[in-house]
This record gives sequence, C-alpha cells and structure tokens, in this order.
Amino acid sequence: ESGRDAAEILIRAGHTRIAYVGRRRDTDSQEDWPASNARWEGVQAAMTAHGLPLRSEYRVSEPGGHRTPDDMKVFPPLLSLPEPPTAVILFSDRMAPGFLTACSYCGISVPEGVSVLSFGTKLPSESHDATHTSCLETDCGQLGREAIRLLLRRIESPQLPVEKISLRTTLSDSQTIAPPG
Repeated sequence: ESGRDAAEILIRAGHTRIAYVGRRRDTDSQEDWPASNARWEGVQAAMTAHGLPLRSEYRVSEPGGHRTPDDMKVFPPLLSLPEPPTAVILFSDRMAPGFLTACSYCGISVPEGVSVLSFGTKLPSESHDATHTSCLETDCGQLGREAIRLLLRRIESPQLPVEKISLRTTLSDSQTIAPPG
C-alpha cells in the first residue's frame, strides 16, 4: 500500500513522469528486497489506475542491503535522461543524501526541478536536516509491537504460515514535493 500511497501523492501534485529507485539485496544480487518489490508494485498500480505510462528507464535499483549506498552511481543517469522524471520515489530515506547530492551535481533544484518522496522510520527524537526529503514514515512503536506479536506467534506455533503485514504510513511533510515545472 505504501508504494501506491507515494505515487498517489505525486500524481495529485500533477506528476506523470514518476521514477522509483528500489534496493537490491546486496552488491552482487539482481534481486530486490521484498519490501522494495512491494513498493514498486504499489507505484505501478497507482500509475496504471491513472492511465500513466510505466517507463522501464524510470525503474532502477541500488545495490547495498541496509547500508547507505553510493547513490552517485544510479542517480545521475536517471536525472540525465532525455526526458527525466519530474518526481522520484526512493525506497529509503537513507538514499536521500545521495539523491540530493546528485541533483546538485546535475544542476537540478528540489522540488522545483524534481520532486522527491522517500520511505522511513523516524524516531520522535530525530530532527530534520539538510538531507531530509518528504517522507512516508512508519511508526516505530507500531513496527516494534507487530514484530514482537509475530515473533511470539511463531514461537507458540512454528508450523503456522508466515504472516505478511502492511503498516500504514504518514507523510512527514511536503517540502520536497511541488507541481512539475
């Protein structure tokens, strides 16, 4: 659902050329994290529902597991396309510093030249800084409670199938989202 929510926010802002930057399992893998695939499926569903094209060059994946990636490898080619996206959805807010650096390197201002929206889990004590992007955030407390519930369920009944859950997200702010220029 969160991928669809992200795309809907950008579509409501007027964007039709939306890119998604996912995350591969590691540097040697071509396989994305399951959460990355689920978000991409949501983006596709929203764009299809609005009759918007899904462009293969707008779907890229950054290697790196849960480390902060070297995003300078993936972002400049995306931002330098003959018809670049007007909005980019990042799998993780940890990609934001690399994306913002790449935008600066390419001479693109955020959000006037490109809007950006990421996903994250933000603790109440965290503050926003210069590397912050508009973010769909997951409540860390709810995430922890669900993890404990699922773990206890698995300990009690290991034979039960794996339960897939989806947590709601909330938009932290919209400072890096604007109508396309």
